[in-house]
Amino acid sequence: MIDADLIRKRLTELRTEKGWKPADLAEQLGVTGQTVRDWERPSHLRTDDKDGPLPNAQRVAQLVQLYKISPSYLLGLSDHRSGIEPNSWVVDQDVVDAIEDSAELGQRKRRVKEEQIAQPLPRRPVLLSSSEYAALQARLRALAKRRKE
Repeated sequence: MIDADLIRKRLTELRTEKGWKPADLAEQLGVTGQTVRDWERPSHLRTDDKDGPLPNAQRVAQLVQLYKISPSYLLGLSDHRSGIEPNSWVVDQDVVDAIEDSAELGQRKRRVKEEQIAQPLPRRPVLLSSSEYAALQARLRALAKRRKE
């Protein structure tokens, strides 16, 4: 569930970390300073609509790019600004598929080099936990060992 007050708190924190006033952020987003203040005003200080307005999807996308954070952080779904939990790995789905295909179909002659696993910019990224990543590496080592035999 989305916590509106957490979103408001994060919007305020991100803006103040940059040293910006509501009007400064508003100018960059193409909205009014009052709109930014409305987004940031906590529900316990509201006299009107208890929930109050929040940024729409277009504004969330702008904020994410501006602050270089993940949408999941801004929306309170993650406590990590990058959106990636610690001890997680982002790998290319093609690499995962190749390893799994090779492990399941021993006849296939697909070669996957260990350095391909953690590419800087995967084409088809997939998020793996540490244990999933370790299992993937173990499969790759087992495949390499079988090829040597």
